[in-house]
Amino acid sequence: MTCLRLFLCAAFLASCSSPSEPSKLPSNQPKSKRSKANKRRKKQKKKTRRRNVGRQKGGKAIAPTAELSLGGNERIEGFAKAKRAMVKVFRDRRTTFYCGCQFQDDGRVDWASCGYVPRANSKRARRIEWEHVVPAHAFGQSFPSWRLGHPSCVNSKGKAYKGRRCARKVSPLFRRMESDLFNLQPAIGEVNADRSNYSMAELEGEDREYGKCDVEIRERKVEPMPSIRGDIARTYRYMDTVYPGRGIIGTKRRKLFDAWAKADPVDAWERTRIRRIEKVQGNRNSIVP
Repeated sequence: MTCLRLFLCAAFLASCSSPSEPSKLPSNQPKSKRSKANKRRKKQKKKTRRRNVGRQKGGKAIAPTAELSLGGNERIEGFAKAKRAMVKVFRDRRTTFYCGCQFQDDGRVDWASCGYVPRANSKRARRIEWEHVVPAHAFGQSFPSWRLGHPSCVNSKGKAYKGRRCARKVSPLFRRMESDLFNLQPAIGEVNADRSNYSMAELEGEDREYGKCDVEIRERKVEPMPSIRGDIARTYRYMDTVYPGRGIIGTKRRKLFDAWAKADPVDAWERTRIRRIEKVQGNRNSIVP
């Protein structure tokens, strides 16, 4: 009888413990799922970093610059809108920036008013264009989408693109910088084209390739006439102040612009232009009191 009881107890204990063996399988299953989920998350993070950071040639990662503005343009986002606004700012000042030529309401330039002679492109010289004093290329290079492109910058044929077109598409800050009215001036189209994205400088000699227009463009440098050098210096200082970290002014040019600003102080028209833009754009230009 005792043996029977021991046998039954042993059988009972065996039956109770037998489920514990397969019970390890369910406990392993969630762990496996968690492991797979973690791997998927890590993979997704890597993809996200690649999209946001991009890569230079050679595989080195570039950290994106923060989209920071310290009191810059927050109201006008779109170059076409900016150009329409500037027409109103210059409603009673139809004079081109670099050459001092008069222009009509429809943008046609009066060459005789300033002695302008086209250098090569008479068609483009007949109209004004709204030029960026600080070239879009100068600050555009600080945007990863300009240098490297972006996953969303693909045309209808599936070809990726970069540069200004891509920066416009993906970066609200770039659109606002490009549209900042303080950085726009009316220029003869030919002069605007020849200026390209060249930096400001003082050049030897006084070549005149545009008739009596006092602007020299050579060796990828531009020398404007003395009466607007202060305006240019203050424009660069404004852009560098409200859009920091974009490489707008280097050490050498800072000294040059300080000298230009001192030699060509703010005049009545520059102050009037600034105050008009402030009303339209909504932000203060602290460089011009």
